[in-house]
Amino acid sequence: MKNIMCLIFSVLTLVIVILASSCGRDAPPVISDFVPPLKLADVESTVPDVAPQPSKAPPLAPPPMPKPVKSVRQVVQTPVQEIKPEPKPQAPAAPSIVGTWQITEMIQNGTSMPLPPGMQMTLTFDDGGTVTMSVSAPQMPQSQTQQGTYTLNNDQITMNIKNEAMTGTCTFEGNTKVTLDFTKVKMVLVRS
Repeated sequence: MKNIMCLIFSVLTLVIVILASSCGRDAPPVISDFVPPLKLADVESTVPDVAPQPSKAPPLAPPPMPKPVKSVRQVVQTPVQEIKPEPKPQAPAAPSIVGTWQITEMIQNGTSMPLPPGMQMTLTFDDGGTVTMSVSAPQMPQSQTQQGTYTLNNDQITMNIKNEAMTGTCTFEGNTKVTLDFTKVKMVLVRS
């Protein structure tokens, strides 16, 4: 019983503390001044007794119809012309030796050496430094192919085919014609 009394006392103390902390106010509530409501009789007595007079003015015309206004959707959907900057002219790409070239003329010691009729000679340069020379002619039973290597630095070219190295200049005429000028031979090539 003593325990129950202690428990009840503790709960009551806790409730009192909670109520005291939540109900505390610094000042009494502010109440605005009381204004009694108006009675209908007071409002009616302030309106003057005037009988309506017939109007002699002509009847008013209806107001003009407003002009249609574009909706936001119409305004937003109106196409806007974009102003695109003019493209900058790009420098032409540097000609490349990579690809297959037909030998059209060979000059040795200043003398042009025409290719026999029907003979075709090609040089194929890949971008990994390999060159393949192919020769075919009606008199040959089958075309001949030789592989080698090449390096090209600016206009200096070195080709090595069948362990015979040749170093010379490489002069491009656009990207479709090139002249390889070695010490012993000069070759004119066109892209095929």
